[in-house]
Amino acid sequence: EKAEIDLSAEQRAGAYSLSAIAAAIEEAYGIKLVEIRSKGKGRAISTGRKVFSQVARAYGYKGKEIAAYTRKDPAIITRYLKDKTVHKIEAEKVIEILKR
Repeated sequence: EKAEIDLSAEQRAGAYSLSAIAAAIEEAYGIKLVEIRSKGKGRAISTGRKVFSQVARAYGYKGKEIAAYTRKDPAIITRYLKDKTVHKIEAEKVIEILKR
């Protein structure tokens, strides 16, 4: 199912740091922060970046903040955020890891 990630109000607004979200991405996909920040274009890394961006946005981070953390151009982050091909299930997997 492809859909926008929807979190309840109490879960939003920076409930988790960007580094915590990056750690959850690493646990879920085996992609380290160094790889998220790299120029690599492999499918797994690209998916990790998209899911990271979508989850960070769901927790209230702005595109500029996500771009600064990942050391990517803000335009790329905007593209990731508009990309609805990120499966809700993938994002929910990361969110479940964060809640532990």
